[in-house]
Amino acid sequence: MRRLSRAQRDSDESDQLRTVELTHHGRKTGKAYTVKVWFVRIDGYYWVGSLNANGSWVHNVRASGHAHLDFGNGQKEYKCYWVANTRELERFSRAIRRKYPVLSRMIRLIQRKGKQVAFRLEPVI
Repeated sequence: MRRLSRAQRDSDESDQLRTVELTHHGRKTGKAYTVKVWFVRIDGYYWVGSLNANGSWVHNVRASGHAHLDFGNGQKEYKCYWVANTRELERFSRAIRRKYPVLSRMIRLIQRKGKQVAFRLEPVI
């Protein structure tokens, strides 16, 4: 696991963005699909997740272990690590609530039965 340098962590303007475009490929077709997702940075890594563990993009990213993110300056490839640890998922949830205080709570109320999932992303060099 490669950590981002301090300069990369501190000077990244992506933290000001609300969403990121995530491109994934279909498990059966290989076709590229793009979705907008919320993201946070924890310990220098980007994390993305969903309240819908059965979403197509979640299945596709979990199966391939890769995705491309576009923060507005072109796509970059990332290795995606499924987060199964309950403590780490709670850490992700807290970071989401801090970054999106109003919307995250409203969506959580609407979608009570959804199981939250998350991926920790590491850039592919």
